[in-house]
Amino acid sequence: MPVYDQNQLLSMIDQASFAMDDVLLYLDTHPCDPEAIQFFETTRNYYKKAVEDYTGQFGPLSHETARFTAPGT
Repeated sequence: MPVYDQNQLLSMIDQASFAMDDVLLYLDTHPCDPEAIQFFETTRNYYKKAVEDYTGQFGPLSHETARFTAPGT
């Protein structure tokens, strides 16, 4: 498993967030596009993993991301 520094993780989180926002706009007008839905799910998982990795190494980004490291989540 690769180890990323703080700037790399922030960049990964930023890129995934942008991609999710972009595909959600597309899905507003194409709600049944299976490729777009799959892309969103994959990107959301990537985002969650990047946030978890960041939080584990550097602490939560915000009070919303603190839940990713809470026991039982």
